Amino acid sequence: MRLMHISDLHIGKLLHEVSMIDDQKYILNQIVDIAKKEGVYGVIIAGDVYDKNDPSEQAVKVFDEFLVNLQMNDLKIYLISGNHDSAKRLSYANRLLKYSGVYISSEYSGDAIVPIEVKDDNVSVNIYLMPFVTPLRVKSHFPDVSLESDDFTGAVELIIKQMNISKEETNIIVSHQYVNGAITSDSERQTAGGLDYVEPRVFEDFDYVALGHMHRPQYVNKSSKIRYSGTPLKYSKSECGDTKSISILDITGPKQISVSEVELKPLHDVRVKEAYFEEFLKPDVLFQNDETVYTDYLYVQLKDKEVIAKDASILRKIYKGFLDVDYVNIEDSNVTDTFCASSVEAKSEMDLFEELFKVQYEADFLDEQKEYLKGAIEKARLLVESRQDVEDEE
Repeated sequence: MRLMHISDLHIGKLLHEVSMIDDQKYILNQIVDIAKKEGVYGVIIAGDVYDKNDPSEQAVKVFDEFLVNLQMNDLKIYLISGNHDSAKRLSYANRLLKYSGVYISSEYSGDAIVPIEVKDDNVSVNIYLMPFVTPLRVKSHFPDVSLESDDFTGAVELIIKQMNISKEETNIIVSHQYVNGAITSDSERQTAGGLDYVEPRVFEDFDYVALGHMHRPQYVNKSSKIRYSGTPLKYSKSECGDTKSISILDITGPKQISVSEVELKPLHDVRVKEAYFEEFLKPDVLFQNDETVYTDYLYVQLKDKEVIAKDASILRKIYKGFLDVDYVNIEDSNVTDTFCASSVEAKSEMDLFEELFKVQYEADFLDEQKEYLKGAIEKARLLVESRQDVEDEE
């Protein structure tokens, strides 16, 4: 039996306010093609289908098309919700979908999780679907149990103890949690304080742990059975050096599971390049006539020791996929240089608001936001001037 393990699709994701929906459509179609080529029986989706718990109509349509394409190829689907997903949205029609081979666990109910018994090629596997949980959510079902609000290990352990796992059988759990020892990237949403990890020992009775939440494909603590499949696309600067892939599970007999990877090829790569500003003005030289740089997503790291005026605006005109600019030789440049007294005095209100917005949200203003802010600044200026006139008269 062969199963595919994927996670963290984050459909509807904006990377520095740039929509990646076309890239996501492309990679999801590629995943379907790989599933057909590899002859998998079913696809495990370990949470974070959407990037927001209130996804756009377009994002919902993209995921719907993905599910239909999988179903048209007679593939079973085993899906859980992640911390970005809306449990109610994912659970829509899940009882009906189950009869079509789409199994969805979107919210922990407090009841013991019953495994899905999968049989193919004379191999039998129990798949346990455990959606993303928090200690508070688990404790709401067990008010008499002592469980601290930051005890994610205790919460997951409590759920697993209910499962009545048969250790003689082959057991897979699908989970969307931060397991201690995993390598993080810049694009994961963490609980404040960084206490949301689960100790790996709670999964010891499972033969494979299909994880979502961390965006880098990896085994946890060199374990051969606890694995994050990672995102199908790069969603942050820290992932630029990663190779994205899907995981293929080969189950050849009782408790015999081997894992291989199939590399994914994106529509547009996400890359980072470090050079001087003047070098970026000559892309053919800097990138050695690599035409993909004009359409790939690009993080720029400038070696200049002074901030270049309108750097982002100039670079965006050259590079269609420009995302962000940073200065590697200026310590805390986007804070210190922007907000020191002499710099503040030399800049307009609009410039200061734009730079503060960029520091806070790592994105540039949209044109509509600029117009709104321009009007607000004018109103504020008129209010200050009118008050000054009153004070002068007094």
